Amino acid sequence: MHTQISRGWITSSPILADLPSWQTADIGQFTGVDPRPENRLVFDPVHLDGFGLPRVSVEFSLSRADRDRATEMFADHYRVAEAIADFGYALEASAMPAGTSLHLMGTHRMGSRDDGTSVTDSVGRVWGHDNLYLAGNGLISTRNAGNPTTNTVALGLRTADAILGRPTRDAS
Repeated sequence: MHTQISRGWITSSPILADLPSWQTADIGQFTGVDPRPENRLVFDPVHLDGFGLPRVSVEFSLSRADRDRATEMFADHYRVAEAIADFGYALEASAMPAGTSLHLMGTHRMGSRDDGTSVTDSVGRVWGHDNLYLAGNGLISTRNAGNPTTNTVALGLRTADAILGRPTRDAS
């Protein structure tokens, strides 16, 4: 779980008319979902988008463990609010729709063997190809509740080292 206290970018909650904006805050809480083969992007070669590429749809559902984490996240949200909020003003908790993501990850997962559960090896090389590499958030194969930029940059540097023939560290 990741908790962030800020104003304005997480939600569009209104600022109460009698309260200056600097006296308000949003409590944003984030939790990851488990990687599951059933959750995927589906490309439709018959229906094309405005660029002439296959239209993409999302198949997504939450596991029981994902739902349990979300329940705990809401309980934690109220614990955080109780510690910092003045309940003389409104407190409203809401959830984004299932599948909403600020940082989509795992769409071309990295793995340790070519067994159908991953797309690339530990340096981003696509299984069965010597010169095709992938990078980005899609390589991240575990759940994550925070901004993945540092992980994505580290993976990108490791992939670049592999392409350039430099020694790389195995992530496993």
